[in-house]
Amino acid sequence: MLASQLKNPNLTHFKTTINKMSQTLCKSVAIDILRILKLFKAAQQENFKGLIPDVVGIEKNANVLISSIVKMLNVSKELAINLNTRSDELNESAMNLEKSVAQQVEFLTNIAGVVEQIDEKIGELKESTQTNLDISLATSNISHSISKIANEILDDINKNKI
Repeated sequence: MLASQLKNPNLTHFKTTINKMSQTLCKSVAIDILRILKLFKAAQQENFKGLIPDVVGIEKNANVLISSIVKMLNVSKELAINLNTRSDELNESAMNLEKSVAQQVEFLTNIAGVVEQIDEKIGELKESTQTNLDISLATSNISHSISKIANEILDDINKNKI
């Protein structure tokens, strides 16, 4: 019975139709896949300029994918340029800060030298003041002694007058 069915002209026609449809589908899908593969190989080599022309079916999705990748790369490029600019600005600010710190160190070193000189002068004045105080005290003691002697002499003179 199976053998008689294989000779059935309707089955033969059905088989032929299925085979033709399969071949057409394979050609169509194979062409789509080859076009998509070519697009992806170009993208792998960093060539994102070409898209599949006259897209049909899955090729649309491949074009959308490549377009999305291009957009992401453009955004990444803009961010990298912005980061580079900010990095240059930060580097310049750091160099300016370094110069400013060096100037402040020099200024503070000069101030420290002046303060040291003032401290030395204060020390000298302290010694001089102490010497002057010692002289003043000695002069006061001498003056007191002279005054005491003069009073004793006056007392003796006054005693002798009486």
